[in-house]
Amino acid sequence: MKDRCRLAAMAALLWTGVAHADPPAGLATDGSVRILWQQDFRSKGDDWINEIVPLRDGSVMAVGFLDRVDGGGSDWRALAAKLSPDGKLIARHEYGDGGGIDAFWNVTEATDGRLAFSGFTTRIGAGGIDAWALLTDAQGRITAEKSFGGAGYDRFTDHVLTADGGYLW
Repeated sequence: MKDRCRLAAMAALLWTGVAHADPPAGLATDGSVRILWQQDFRSKGDDWINEIVPLRDGSVMAVGFLDRVDGGGSDWRALAAKLSPDGKLIARHEYGDGGGIDAFWNVTEATDGRLAFSGFTTRIGAGGIDAWALLTDAQGRITAEKSFGGAGYDRFTDHVLTADGGYLW
């Protein structure tokens, strides 16, 4: 059977590391790990979800990558999927124009809805796998991207939103 990524929202998964006075709407908080909903993302290769974060509007953003095939000719695409609290797909964006590796590891949301992504790419940069920072507007349109690193293997796995509205990678 082909590998595929299944995003299963379990109370423990979405609650872990999220600072809320009250539990997010629609999640069981009785200590169980009941599956409340699931969303599939499928490609011909391996697909990963690396992080799920709550957004200010009550939805969640799942980030990762699609279509990983090790070896030559890879075309991994970075995935950003916005889902409603009950698991319905609101928006799905894939980033990377083919012929390379693009993967997201982390996402944060600014107060105005802009999104910042951390990951890695072979599509732009110095060569090899380079750390990748990508910014979008609230609708998912790219507003800026930059790679960092040398000819070896470099990647960002996290970043933070700073008090002045900037980002620290």
